[in-house]
Amino acid sequence: SGGEPLPADSEEAMEAIKEDPKAFARAPAELLQDRGFLLEVVRECFEAMAFAPPEVRGDRDFILEAAQEDAGILAHASTALRGNRGFILELAEVESLALEHASEELRGDREIVMAAVETNGESLAHASAELKADREVVARAIADDGA
Repeated sequence: SGGEPLPADSEEAMEAIKEDPKAFARAPAELLQDRGFLLEVVRECFEAMAFAPPEVRGDRDFILEAAQEDAGILAHASTALRGNRGFILELAEVESLALEHASEELRGDREIVMAAVETNGESLAHASAELKADREVVARAIADDGA
């Protein structure tokens, strides 16, 4: 059954995805536009997100919402999103893993790193070498860790 599309029925499709996470790549368009179904995939069969189509990986609102369920979703976000300053900044304010999955350039962005270490001091581990040496950034990270 390697190449046949998944059924349009969300329950049948979910069963197929649980059986074979790679099947998610063959989900019909109507299911890929169903936010509830996509969030269920995140909850029920997270590893399937590795096979999500590009339109799902690049959907800013979906990735933000899914990050509330499982921050690991950021590893599967599109390169464009992981390099989008506004997206990462918004995420850094609520999700401690934002910096871990941000582009190299954004790991060196002082405002983003400050927001991330305020959320979780351990985020400092994912900052650029330059910002790891910045006294104010380190102080903010330590202040969070003690909170």
